[in-house]
Amino acid sequence: MSSTTSTVTVISDVIAVIIMLIIYPTARASYGGHTENASSAGGGKKQFEGKIFLSFIYLVILTAVFEGMSYAFSYMITESSDMISATAHIAREISSTLVYFTWLIYVNYRLYHKKDYIKRNLFIYLIPLALCFAATIGADVATVLSDLSDEYGVYAVIFLFIFHFVRFFYFVASVVVIRRFKKQNGHLTFFRPELFYIPILICVLGTLFTPFSIEAFMFSISIALFYIASERENRYIDAETGLYTDDYIECMEQLIKKGELSPCSAVVFKINDIEDIKSFSGILGGMLPENCEMIRRGKDEVIVFTPLDNRGPVLLLMDDVCTDTGASGRVVMRQKDETGSEFVKRCQDM
Repeated sequence: MSSTTSTVTVISDVIAVIIMLIIYPTARASYGGHTENASSAGGGKKQFEGKIFLSFIYLVILTAVFEGMSYAFSYMITESSDMISATAHIAREISSTLVYFTWLIYVNYRLYHKKDYIKRNLFIYLIPLALCFAATIGADVATVLSDLSDEYGVYAVIFLFIFHFVRFFYFVASVVVIRRFKKQNGHLTFFRPELFYIPILICVLGTLFTPFSIEAFMFSISIALFYIASERENRYIDAETGLYTDDYIECMEQLIKKGELSPCSAVVFKINDIEDIKSFSGILGGMLPENCEMIRRGKDEVIVFTPLDNRGPVLLLMDDVCTDTGASGRVVMRQKDETGSEFVKRCQDM
């Protein structure tokens, strides 16, 4: 390995660590600010999402450190440096795979906001990860049994193949989850998965056609872009309940124009006891059908836009929510000659 390759890779890793250290304090403060509201729907969701996001930062830093060590020590021609380089390379493969694993968990929770949904699939997600650790142990044992010699690099190839396969599995699994959610709900709102996929594609192409390894650097770029996007979304989120604010109406109108959202009815809930609005938003979220939008208006009102175009099911939904929460509500139906944007605007003006 040339000194240029090692130098470029190490520099990219240093930049990756710097980017993560710049983001970390503000990200921790942003997500940590919801800790006091952890019992509310908004606080609990943001707190758990924050733990996942901060895990990204930790893992990217570890990947960058191990990747830098692997390349830096590989340039030194000594027995001890070779051992350090090889150990760092294994650690880097593990931390990199954990980034993909965390991404899959993040996608599931970011879209569905349900820990139970993750728990149901966690065993399946952990099997490939267990395969990686088994491959690491197996490669070490096989090397020892073959008198510390692997002349043709067979064990190393198998080891790397398993890790690349597992990362590919997590990548594909995340795409499947996103496509399924979009098919069910019509849109992803603020979620931008391309901010992860495009840097990863650049990383793969760079690995295939250049001698440099820029994986940690591209990870850091992806996390930085996601953080910027999440800060933009936070402007439309009510910190107390986790529901959208009135400002989100503008985003809804854009989704309607794109054909990704088609509200046909709305229920305007009036919360009789303002102290109950935290628990109300949590109960409401678990009772709604797919492709609904919840917006908090003022201190004691929540508007739910639904795709239901029949008054009967909408009334049944309203009655169920009011019975379980003690709130009062009224139903608003979209008129035949009314566009989605006009309907949303009419509900907002009521």
